[in-house]
Amino acid sequence: MRDEISSRSIFFDFARYSKKGRLGIRFVSYLDSDKRNEIEITAYGTMKYFERTSRIFRIINRNGLGLSLRYVRKNNFFNRENEFSLGGDWQYQAGPIEYYENLNGQKSDSLEQLINKTSANRGFFFQNSIDIYRQRFYLMLTGRYDWVVFRWKNQLLAAQNAEKTFEGFTPKIALNYKLKPFLSLYSSYVWSFRSPAGNELDNPPFIINSGSGGILNPDLKPQKSKNFEIGVKGIMSRSTTRIFPKILFEGALFRYDIEQEIVPFEINGDFFFQNSARTIRNGLELGADIDIFPSLKLKMAYTFSDFIYDQYTASRYYYDKQLNLILEQRDFSNNKVPSVPRHNVSFSLKYEKKIYPWMSHYSQIGYWGVSGMYVDDANTEKTNNYAVMDFSLGVDVILGSLNLILAGGIHNLFDNIYVGFININSVSGQFYEAGAPRNYFISVKAALQF
Repeated sequence: MRDEISSRSIFFDFARYSKKGRLGIRFVSYLDSDKRNEIEITAYGTMKYFERTSRIFRIINRNGLGLSLRYVRKNNFFNRENEFSLGGDWQYQAGPIEYYENLNGQKSDSLEQLINKTSANRGFFFQNSIDIYRQRFYLMLTGRYDWVVFRWKNQLLAAQNAEKTFEGFTPKIALNYKLKPFLSLYSSYVWSFRSPAGNELDNPPFIINSGSGGILNPDLKPQKSKNFEIGVKGIMSRSTTRIFPKILFEGALFRYDIEQEIVPFEINGDFFFQNSARTIRNGLELGADIDIFPSLKLKMAYTFSDFIYDQYTASRYYYDKQLNLILEQRDFSNNKVPSVPRHNVSFSLKYEKKIYPWMSHYSQIGYWGVSGMYVDDANTEKTNNYAVMDFSLGVDVILGSLNLILAGGIHNLFDNIYVGFININSVSGQFYEAGAPRNYFISVKAALQF
C-alpha cells in the first residue's frame, strides 16, 4: 500500500462468538512525488452486544464511531534524518445497559434499571524521531494529550444523571542504538496517564465517599505512572538456507511506578474500583519469532512479573460470623498485586502455505501457561498453575483488491478445568470463575483496497 502515491481501503471483521462487528475505511496518500509528506485518515464504526451475569443480569449494547488523522513529514534537520508526525483522534461510544434480576443465570421479566452510558475521547499527539549519529543512534520524543468524558443518564431516575471528565498529558522519550546492523539496544521513559474505564466508574453502595447514592463514583481518580524500560532486540536473516532463514528476538527489563492504581473489589457479587496509593511493577519480558522453515513459524514469549503494593491502605468489607457486613481500614503495603501471574509463558506453531497465487491456508496450535495468582489484596489465597491449548485453521484469499480471511478453531483443546477469571477482593470469598470449557469459533475478516 505504501508503494503507491495514494490508496484507500475498507476493512470489516465479524466474530460470531463475541457478537461484535467493525466496519471502517482508511485513506493513505503522499502529498508529493518524493514521498516525504504523507497523510492518513481512518474512520470506523463498531457494534457490540454483551450479556453479563453477576448478582444481576445485564444486557449491554455499545455502538461507537471513531476518526483518526495523522500527518507525517520526512526531512533533514541539520543534515540529520528526521521524521515528524502530528495528529489526533476522536472516539465516541454510547448505548443502553439494561439491569434485571438474575434468576439462575437467566434474566427476569422486570427491568430494574436502565442507564444510557456515553463516553467520548479526544486526543492530540506529536512524535519526532531524529538520527543523532550516523544512522545508528536515534532519539524519539512524543507527547499526547487526552480529554475523556463520561455521561450517564438513568432513564428511570433522572436525578442520578451524572458527568465526569478526566484529562492529562503523556510525554515519552526513547533512545535506540544499533550495535550491529542486526542488533539494537533501546530504552524509554514515559510519564503515563490512564483515565478509568466506563465499567470502573460504578458507585459502590455503603461506601464512605463524597457522593454516596449517585451512579458515578466521584472519588475515583486517574492512574498515573512513570515507566522505564531497557532492552535489546535483533534479527538474524539468512536467505541462502531453508532451515531457520529468519529469527527475530527481543528481551527487556521494565519498572513501572504507579500512583493511584485503579484496584477492583467486590460487594455482594458486584464489582467496584478504588485507588491504591503506590504500586511498583518490576519485570522481565523475552520473546522470539522463528522461521523454522519458510512455511513453518514458531512464536515464543515469556514474562516474569514482580508487582507489589508499595503503599496501600484501603477500606475493605467482610462478613462477620453473624453475616453482618463490616467495614474496616486495612494496610496492604508490601503485598503482591492479585490476579497477576509471576510466570507467564506462551508459544504458537503456525504452518502456512500457498495453494494458488491468490490463496493460502494455515493451521496453528497455541499454548498458554501461567503460574498461580493471588486472589485478594491481603494475599490470603492463591490459584493453581494452569495451561490451555488452542487450535485453528484458516484460508487467506486475495482477489484483486479484496482480502478475505476465513478461520475456525477450538479453544481449550483438551477441555481443561482452570480459573479463567478471579473475582478480586470478593467479600463472600467466591474468588474463582471457571475458564471456558472446550469451545469452537468461526470468524470472517475482510479488507477492500481501492
